[in-house]
Amino acid sequence: MTKRTGLSGLFNLVFVIFSLSTTFAQSTQTLMNEPIDLSKDFKDYTNTYFLADSLAAFNPQTGAGSVKWRRAMYHPAHAFDYTQQALQRVPQNEFPAAEYAADPVLPFT
Repeated sequence: MTKRTGLSGLFNLVFVIFSLSTTFAQSTQTLMNEPIDLSKDFKDYTNTYFLADSLAAFNPQTGAGSVKWRRAMYHPAHAFDYTQQALQRVPQNEFPAAEYAADPVLPFT
């Protein structure tokens, strides 16, 4: 009985050492040309998003025009026991406000 308990204790010790060594052996270093996971940025409540709102101008002969962009941020939307993220419009947050457009209109070709 003591031999069996000693073997199970030894087995448990070896298992713990092996699991710890594999946990610490995993590297978080990225390789060159490895794609970066950007999904965390789309769940961050502190980011400001510029969403295409409307087509301000368009020339069908040249295919050029301009798009109006609107600012938005994620905010939690609660309904009973359900929480989700919802985009809400936000005001301009740059200083001085006269130097930058609140809702920029930018060209495209």
